[in-house]
Amino acid sequence: MDTKKDNRDRLIRIAAHLFRSRGFHATSMNDISREMGIRKSSIYHYIKSKDDLLFDISRITTEMLIPGAEEAAFSDLEPEKKLRLIIRNHVKLIAENFDFFFTSLHELQSLTERKQEVIDIRDRYERLVRGIIRSGIQNGAFRDIEVKVATFALLGMMNWMIRWYRADGPITYEEIADIFSEIFI
Repeated sequence: MDTKKDNRDRLIRIAAHLFRSRGFHATSMNDISREMGIRKSSIYHYIKSKDDLLFDISRITTEMLIPGAEEAAFSDLEPEKKLRLIIRNHVKLIAENFDFFFTSLHELQSLTERKQEVIDIRDRYERLVRGIIRSGIQNGAFRDIEVKVATFALLGMMNWMIRWYRADGPITYEEIADIFSEIFI
């Protein structure tokens, strides 16, 4: 058992929750240490700064999207099924990692160090989605529309869940994914 890794993971989860509920700038290292049940000085055993925490949250969140997108993009499925997989995976990840996605999407502009690394991962994900949409247009499965705008529209629709989704709400994330697929496809 790796106690340092477990504590670091717990620290990142707590920070994501506090950043979502209070905001990045309004959350202090004292708030995080109090929630974690350790001294403020002990936090620095796991991270260098509050910005480091935000970077880790943003990087982890964005990296979550890549495996499912690659699996869909490089599969032999038809473009429509690939896009449905992308949508289902994206919506599921938001629902299951809400604090992470809210923080990453809402606080990206607060990231001062290594922001470009997160943007590079995000751009990689966007390219995978764009490629699926482009191939669907080329084979006639999708209407001939501007691929970049369609990609931004799809990602915006899914990411906006951070504003209204509730795990205890009347609709499941699976139902939301199906609705998004029907709207978009």
